[in-house]
Amino acid sequence: MAEGTSDAGFDAEKERPEDFEKRGEGINTFAYWVTNAPESGNWSLLPDIEPVDIKTSRITKLVFSGNLDAKVFTNPYFFKTESYLLRAQICRIAHSTTLVPLGVYKMQEESQFDIELNETEDGPVKIPSTSEMSKREAWGHYSRGVLKCGRINHLEPTQPDAEVEIDIEELKKIQEKSDSYCARLGTIANDGCVKGGLPAWQIRTIGDTNSYASANPLHAN
Repeated sequence: MAEGTSDAGFDAEKERPEDFEKRGEGINTFAYWVTNAPESGNWSLLPDIEPVDIKTSRITKLVFSGNLDAKVFTNPYFFKTESYLLRAQICRIAHSTTLVPLGVYKMQEESQFDIELNETEDGPVKIPSTSEMSKREAWGHYSRGVLKCGRINHLEPTQPDAEVEIDIEELKKIQEKSDSYCARLGTIANDGCVKGGLPAWQIRTIGDTNSYASANPLHAN
């Protein structure tokens, strides 16, 4: 699998549902290519997905055949080919498991979602040591989480069919309370447990864990 950005294969004229996030945004921020034989050079671009694909993938179990055009026979039924289900699962994995050492990035001022390098007057902050990164509290989520609705951002709420008009800002609060945003750069130590009560993350240090002084302190990083 390869991740990148591309406009290839994107049909801007194709009719999409209202909640679709276009290429370069939301769940379609990146494009993904897959192959069964990397040495052949034959890579296939996976299709853009819709929120319904994400929501269905959360309740679908399938052993992938490797045939992107294969139909998916599951209960509940997945009405698209294997390529869409694969793309949806890749999206969920990428947005949930892309991590960075905490402190390297920081949230931008007056932004709930955008981040930037955490720089000081002397340049970017120092990368944490191996011993510091051996703890779950030292790692945070880099990507934004996918909401229950299958998107990265909520759609603007609309007035319900009622005689009494409700303030849009109040509707937004109700919307976000029922489907809240995940904290970006939040520590993985706060992630819930998986089945069996085990923590979602295990950190292991492999290899030589000793610390060494630089032979020339003036050239130490």
